[in-house]
Amino acid sequence: MVATADNPVMRQVSELAELWLTATDKRDNGGLVVFRSRADTADMAHALLAFQEEQPGAHGINDLFATFSSPFLTGYDYCLSLYNELTGRARASDLPVPPWIPEQKATVHSPALFAVFADFIQHHQALFGRVVLVLSPESVSDDAAWLRWLHQAVPLLPDRLLLVLCDTHEDPAWQPLIDGHTARSLLITSPADTFSLMKDTLHQQPGGGDPDSQRFRSLLLDLFILLERGTAHQVADRAHRALSLATEKQWPAQCAVVQNMIAGSHLKHGDAKQAIRAYQEAIIAAERIPEKALRLTQLTQSEFSLAGAHYANNDYTEATAQYATGAQHAEEAGNRWLALEGWRMAGHCQLMAKHLDTASHYFAQAIKFARLLPENARQMTSLPFLFQDLLLFHDNAHAQALSDCAATWLKTKSAIIEETERLAENLSSPANADEIDALDALLNKKLTVAFDQIRLSREHIIRQGNTSFQDVVRLARQLLHPYWAGVPDIAHPLDATPGNWEVLPDYLPPGEEESVNTFITRHQNAGAI
Repeated sequence: MVATADNPVMRQVSELAELWLTATDKRDNGGLVVFRSRADTADMAHALLAFQEEQPGAHGINDLFATFSSPFLTGYDYCLSLYNELTGRARASDLPVPPWIPEQKATVHSPALFAVFADFIQHHQALFGRVVLVLSPESVSDDAAWLRWLHQAVPLLPDRLLLVLCDTHEDPAWQPLIDGHTARSLLITSPADTFSLMKDTLHQQPGGGDPDSQRFRSLLLDLFILLERGTAHQVADRAHRALSLATEKQWPAQCAVVQNMIAGSHLKHGDAKQAIRAYQEAIIAAERIPEKALRLTQLTQSEFSLAGAHYANNDYTEATAQYATGAQHAEEAGNRWLALEGWRMAGHCQLMAKHLDTASHYFAQAIKFARLLPENARQMTSLPFLFQDLLLFHDNAHAQALSDCAATWLKTKSAIIEETERLAENLSSPANADEIDALDALLNKKLTVAFDQIRLSREHIIRQGNTSFQDVVRLARQLLHPYWAGVPDIAHPLDATPGNWEVLPDYLPPGEEESVNTFITRHQNAGAI
């Protein structure tokens, strides 16, 4: 019997537990279990798995849940990492049985790894029903290699070992794995629903508050649901009720929120003109908000949304103006990240309209804000896309060639990993440390050589570009990192920082700090619309 829950989140977790019990009832053979949820409720499946791990036996589930988060580098390395994680946990546990000593020493082969899991289960068989192995690598070096390892693993799962993965309806990543191993796979579809959760949460709130506030929240929740599932007419009808109440109570912030939702509904149903009018009403409402911080936040959001609607309507002049206004509000609010994004998008819109001088004015504003951020933080902003826009404008063919190199690198890296994994099949079992080290050294050497070859290819492309193209690269290398070469950027395969990379022949050096100052000074006070 599933334990009762006294809050909406735990009620949905309990429903998932019921599904688990029903789906896995009397399933003692090893197999794959995929939890599939809506993207906005994926946390519910993770919550169940974490809860069962922290409180074994909860919800009437007599299984031992364990999440393994070792990074996936290669298949052979992952086998070794899982072995070490399993044995390390077993040594640190306080399970009431004699110490477990695995029959096999460290292994890099999947059959031997799962033989160790089988031995662990046999040793502890009286303590739980099954072992539930939740695989959630903190990083994955190559998606193809990771999927390849999983395909090899599923047929090897011993009795009473269930391997759990999670995906979403929007991105059913593990469907190929299910299709390849139908007889050994279970798909558990989560019924968790964000809107039901929101409604349950609202209804559970104490009833002693302002009844108008309670009514408005209920109308707002209905609007959220109708935006996802309803018609434009249904959204408009419910929005009118919410707006009437918010207007009567003189709640400008709430009016702005509702107008933004109305606009979103119009955009969803293909009516950009109506959406623009609703966003304009949202801005008018936001301007009446007395609290400065909230007013600026709402204005920034509404201006950016209005700009996006104009952009979707190919009206780049209006989109530019709204992005610039939103950037000014973000600047006044002290939000450098949003200010940078607003100025960048204003420049992007002007590039779409083929107005380089005006675009450069707005880009100069964005760069000015980027300089206020720490160097490592700049790469997390949209600044790389600013420089990519300029590269595409000045020399589309060479900018695209730089991007194509990144795709080539991914294919090359994947091939090197696959080739190395084939060599790993010949390693001894139990694994010999010297053999593993030698194979790792070979892998690292091949990856580094391939990485430098891609860098060299990109550098040749940059050298073939025109002067303006190269000037953009120099500016980016000054503000991002000294070896930046277009979007997407290529990370070092061994996670070495750019400062430790080898300098390739004829490398285009970063621009001087003064070149950044010159760009800002030349453009920031000229060319605005």
